[in-house]
Amino acid sequence: MSSEIVENALSESVKSLPASWYYDLNFYQTELNSIWYRNWIYVCHSSALESQRSFYTIKIGTQSVIVVRDRNNKLRAYYNTCRHRGSAICDKNKGILKTPVLLCPYHQWSYAMEDGRLVKTSSFKNSDNFKKEDYGLFKVKLQEWRGCIFINLNEEAEWDVENLFHRSASELERFPIEDWDQLKGLSWDQNPNNRDSPTEANCVMRLLNPQIKTREDPHPLVRLSQLLVPPKCENEDDSRTLHEFPSSRLLVHQNAVTLAH
Repeated sequence: MSSEIVENALSESVKSLPASWYYDLNFYQTELNSIWYRNWIYVCHSSALESQRSFYTIKIGTQSVIVVRDRNNKLRAYYNTCRHRGSAICDKNKGILKTPVLLCPYHQWSYAMEDGRLVKTSSFKNSDNFKKEDYGLFKVKLQEWRGCIFINLNEEAEWDVENLFHRSASELERFPIEDWDQLKGLSWDQNPNNRDSPTEANCVMRLLNPQIKTREDPHPLVRLSQLLVPPKCENEDDSRTLHEFPSSRLLVHQNAVTLAH
């Protein structure tokens, strides 16, 4: 039996990272500048922002970002910071905005969801040298890929899905990522007193390979099994690694899926 295995082991003994790297503030800032502030960061699944005015906030280092779906059903991302006094425009993690604009709770400055422009201030009269067009929210780069929302704090960043993951994005083609919102709220078993009954496990196996024969299960996840085509195996003795876990591999055979330790 053959299988595709990616080696991930040290060829020789090496020293671990210095302890100071885990608490040194200068090293922490270096990590922020070289990694977190310049790479594409996953925010949430698009199903978390289904309706207009729905929002999701995320903190990256010292920066807070708000992602919102505007009235045109477009996803937008801005720094979650008012241009007036630097207050957070939204202090909640997620929800639905009560107003059709992004409204700062401090002095009621309001911004358009569609482009971040400053719509209105709380002053009765602005000074002659104040130009509202100069005080819009700072935009953040956003990209949606197969229902997954990513942002990048680097203004010059280019989107390249092949450099997004440790492996090629093509290895995820057989997973219904767009429909993963239907997995929300699932546990291993619906009966907490019976941990050995694989209620959801059967559904997941059928998701990975519709040819597997399992007992009837009324769970709505089963209908997603039609979305996946299992990796093709040439003969009964052949198998392919579908997914790797720390201590095991999920193997796809011609007519079954097995977990190899």
